[in-house]
Amino acid sequence: MTTPTLSSGLSSVSKLRVSLKWDSQVTLEVGTLAKNAVGRIAFEYSPSWLESQPHSLSPFKLDNRGGVQLAQTERTPFNGLFGAFSDSLPDGWGLLLMERGLRRLGVAFEETTALDHLAWVGQRAMGALCYEPCYEFTDQSKIRVDLERLNTESQKILTGRTSAVLTQLIALGGSPGGARPKVMVGVQTKRLKGDTYQGDLVSGNESLLPSGFEHWLLKFRSPSDHPEDTLIEYLYSLTARKVGLEVEPTALFQGKNGHIWFGMRRFDRASGGARVHMHSLAGLLHANFRLPSLDYQSLLKVTQVLTKSMKETEQAFRLAIFNAEFHNRDDHAKNFSFLMNRQGEWHLSPSYDLTWSAGMGGEHATSYCGEGKSPGLSQYLKLAASVGLPEKRAREVITEVQSGRSSLLKSAREFGVKSLLKKMGGKSLA
Repeated sequence: MTTPTLSSGLSSVSKLRVSLKWDSQVTLEVGTLAKNAVGRIAFEYSPSWLESQPHSLSPFKLDNRGGVQLAQTERTPFNGLFGAFSDSLPDGWGLLLMERGLRRLGVAFEETTALDHLAWVGQRAMGALCYEPCYEFTDQSKIRVDLERLNTESQKILTGRTSAVLTQLIALGGSPGGARPKVMVGVQTKRLKGDTYQGDLVSGNESLLPSGFEHWLLKFRSPSDHPEDTLIEYLYSLTARKVGLEVEPTALFQGKNGHIWFGMRRFDRASGGARVHMHSLAGLLHANFRLPSLDYQSLLKVTQVLTKSMKETEQAFRLAIFNAEFHNRDDHAKNFSFLMNRQGEWHLSPSYDLTWSAGMGGEHATSYCGEGKSPGLSQYLKLAASVGLPEKRAREVITEVQSGRSSLLKSAREFGVKSLLKKMGGKSLA
């Protein structure tokens, strides 16, 4: 890896090489990103990619052909990039860490470009895309992961203070999206006991982990979160799995001072250092995820076209019903993703960011056939019909999802999550 030269407080990045790193042994050259004469960011596939790969990294917006291509995206939030590359960039917490880190290097963040930001992410992006030249960081693999300290230091950053472990926070949590502080860690699978993890953690920034460890992502709370939000997200993950959604393994992680954090195994990493190309629905469609911009019909139809599978389409329908029935209204376009394997085949990713949320203006970020506040059976069946899912099967899925209410409430009582009981107690699932 090479490091961009810094001069006069500005990064010198004007061109980036893009690669697809499947694992420690296989890396494919994808192409080049560069600023053109008028400052726009252009992309061109490499001849080697076009000769060997018949499929596109982003089927709807990025043609798999030679020649220079310019993205037709908004300046914000895509920064002039194709969605495939914009998906590599963090937002919220990761963007805050980037801003702090660049300023510490003497770089004026407000004068940086999307190429500078991709160079910052470098080899650490979620998914399988990598960018060079890139900023280098101190090796974090030998540094003990102390969740209690990282949690304390992340709260300092959120409230505008400085942190003594900023570099470690950047390495462990500078690439995921979302507003809440996160860290990527290596979890020893044999230490997962029931609901909790009991064991040491290693850095999850590296592709290759010690034998017996897996890549996980842990969430800390932000100052505005309710103390029980961690437990609520955990219980939602259990309920979602019970009602037929594909959800990665989850657990609760407890610190020395009694803090509890939610963790989920990453689906963009696999054993032996393997990586998976990941693309959000927002990136695929160039949809602004910061605003209500899509309908669940879009999710279902994209799933149907990309995967060519009714089973996967039904899974997307099941997720739509779950979000409605369990009041998950923070269902914006970046909270749905797709995964591409080495053969160029696409699959809907496991479900994530499932929890109770009020939503912007009390409505879902993604609407149900135009209804954002109170979707019900008529919208559900219309969704199913739009992708050819038979009404009988659609009704069965709806019933299966609704049956999870009693399970969730039972778990909430067992864990003593009073706020969830209050939130769900008055909601009709009829």
